[in-house]
Amino acid sequence: MLAWLLFFWASFFVVTKAQKHPEFPQWNAVHWVVQNVGDVITLPCFDQSFYPFNNLDSIVKVNWITPESSAYLHLSPGESKEGWTVNNKESYYALSINKKGMNVPEAVVGMYVCAALAKLPENDTLYAWYYLRWGLGLYANVPAMNPGGIERYNGKFIIAGVALSVYVVLVIGFFLVCNFRYKGGPIENDESVDGEEGYEMDKYDADVNFSGTKDDASVVF
Repeated sequence: MLAWLLFFWASFFVVTKAQKHPEFPQWNAVHWVVQNVGDVITLPCFDQSFYPFNNLDSIVKVNWITPESSAYLHLSPGESKEGWTVNNKESYYALSINKKGMNVPEAVVGMYVCAALAKLPENDTLYAWYYLRWGLGLYANVPAMNPGGIERYNGKFIIAGVALSVYVVLVIGFFLVCNFRYKGGPIENDESVDGEEGYEMDKYDADVNFSGTKDDASVVF
C-alpha cells in the first residue's frame, strides 16, 4: 500500500509541474482578456504578432464594434458616443472607454472587435477585413483563463490527491478488519466442534466393555 501511495504522489508531482501545451507556450497565455478595472479603459487596435495590426500603414479603414450589451455600435476614428471614443492613427486607433460617461457602466463588459481593412500581404491589389478581438471583463475570475499551464489547477489537484489518499486508506483498513473478522469466526466454530466430538468420543469409550483374562483381552461392543 505504501508503495502505491508513493507512486501516486510521484506521478501527481510530475503532472502538476508539466505545462498544458509545452510545445506551444503562447497558447497558455490569454492575451485577449482585459480586466475591467478603473474608470477609463483603453483597447489598442495594435498587436505586434498579427498583420495588419503590426503595420498600421497598411490599414485603409478602421471600425470598432462594441459588445452586444451596447447594441453593436460601430465607431470610426475620431468618433465618440456614450463614453466610447476611437482615437486616431497616432494613438494606434485605440478605443477609450470612459465608464463615468455611461448611463449603464456594466454595459462595457463584452467582446470588442477592431475591424481593419487592409491589403492582402501576398497581393497588394486585393483588400480584406481583419479582426482583432479584446474580451473586457470576460472570465477575469476563472482560474482556467489565467496565464500558465496545468499548474493553475494545483490547488484542486492537491485537495483531490489528499482526499483520494484518505479514501484508499479507509477502504484498505475496512477490508483488513472485515478479513480478520471473517477468519476469526471459523476458528471459534472449529473449537466448539472439536469439543463436541471429544465429548462424544469420551462417552463412546465409556461404553466399551472389556472381558477376558489378563493375558487375553477382547473388546466387546
